[in-house]
Amino acid sequence: MSAWCPRCDELRSGFEADFRPESEPGPGPGRCPECGAELAELERPRARLPAPDPEAAADPAFPVSLQPPRSRLRAALLVTAVALSGLGYVAGHAGGQPARAAGASATTSTTTSGRTFEQPLQRRGQPAPRIERRPLGWHASAGGVTLTLDAVARTADQADPSSDATAVLIVRVAGLSGGQHLLGLQGLELLDAGGGVFAAPAVASIGRQRGVAANTDDTAPGTYLVSLGPAPSPATLAKVQLQALIVSQPPRVTAPLGSVPPGADRSATLQALPQGSGDQVQLPLERAANIGRDSATVELSAAFVSAHRAVLVVTADFNGSGAFASEQDVVPFTVALLADGREVCGRSDEFGASQSDVPSVTLDCATSLSAGTKLSAAFGAATATVAFPRAMTR
Repeated sequence: MSAWCPRCDELRSGFEADFRPESEPGPGPGRCPECGAELAELERPRARLPAPDPEAAADPAFPVSLQPPRSRLRAALLVTAVALSGLGYVAGHAGGQPARAAGASATTSTTTSGRTFEQPLQRRGQPAPRIERRPLGWHASAGGVTLTLDAVARTADQADPSSDATAVLIVRVAGLSGGQHLLGLQGLELLDAGGGVFAAPAVASIGRQRGVAANTDDTAPGTYLVSLGPAPSPATLAKVQLQALIVSQPPRVTAPLGSVPPGADRSATLQALPQGSGDQVQLPLERAANIGRDSATVELSAAFVSAHRAVLVVTADFNGSGAFASEQDVVPFTVALLADGREVCGRSDEFGASQSDVPSVTLDCATSLSAGTKLSAAFGAATATVAFPRAMTR
């Protein structure tokens, strides 16, 4: 039996996992012999396992796979081990929080593309950068979709008041069709009280669309961050105009995961699903004049399920079929979990030239699934626009 110590952030296997003080007899993985913290049990799959490669050496650092993972998957499998140790550890190290999703009570996602707006690092001997945050609460609706501008925030360098300060617009959206997520804003204009330009955010290619990218905020469910670039004090923002929302289309490429194993719907321990791990699919990408590829290789690294959770870890190789034309160009990527063909939860992210060659995404869904339910993973990279010719002001 193997177990994970969330405090030491290390795997305990064999006799170490069985360590338990004499004052605490009983079943379970026991406590960490180093720090005394309760260990999280990792359970291996028990049915329909692939035959192990006799020439391959076992790798005890990655207990969620019975075969030695390829080097490009090691990072993804390590993310899986962290996910199995519990949401508390992930929240403490990655800032993850539960995020609402259609058909599920909550989701938590860890991805290389996630953004957060946090206090910048302070250099020794220098004043701490100061964050100016202005609550807005501006909102507008069109075609049943509501966009809310929660706030605008700006990082100011107290040591150099003349330096450029980057601003971020914090937005929420409600009313999108099932399987759609916000990717960007088209025709975005930000004006000050005199009608001048408050900020001029960079316009990027988002699939076949053009607009200002909106990134998922991993610390706030249903919230997106729009980078505005250099901007003056948030107090001078007076009006925001836009023409359309760029959204993801529901994912269409699927990979079967098998059925929920018997007993998994009553156990708090995550169990590996019988199918899917290691499977690869080719995901069509939207062609654009400045994006030199038409497909990406998506690999399902791991899939687990328990009574109230389902976890997927995938990698997506976007650079393997072409180079990014510029730093601003991004490729949207949507991953979702389907139960009997119905989406349980999902999210969309954007990957660009500054991302690692093979980014990984962990989708952690809080949901109850019955034994025998057929599960599958769905992937997509298609985009669409939702007309939204609105102006928002105080």
